[in-house]
Amino acid sequence: GLYDRARLEAWRVDWTAPDTALLLWRGRLARFGRAGAALSVEIEGPLAALETTAGRTYQRLCDANLGDARCGVDLSDPRFAGQTCAFTFEDCGRKFANLLNFRGFPDLPGDDFLAVTAADSPLNTGGSRR
Repeated sequence: GLYDRARLEAWRVDWTAPDTALLLWRGRLARFGRAGAALSVEIEGPLAALETTAGRTYQRLCDANLGDARCGVDLSDPRFAGQTCAFTFEDCGRKFANLLNFRGFPDLPGDDFLAVTAADSPLNTGGSRR
């Protein structure tokens, strides 16, 4: 829209010596909202750019939306009518038989990884913990 790139600047100016003006703050108009007669405006500073997600993040849960192109589940299929997704590896396989399109990393160690001890079992071969 018209205000998508509106920049704001706050300056300290001595009008007797305008060449010595000092830039105090720089930002942009980010979001507008209206409730009745009240208008609200959010202003973002330069550090807001650091909150932008670039690329993918490594996480256990799937980061695709159920039914989108990355997910690949056809929500018009009667088998999936009314289904919800918990975005887990198990849910993707059990409910949707869609493990090939799972967009998470289920084998990432959790927060308790350092406290985990080896299980005393003949199946303990060093492979996947699943």
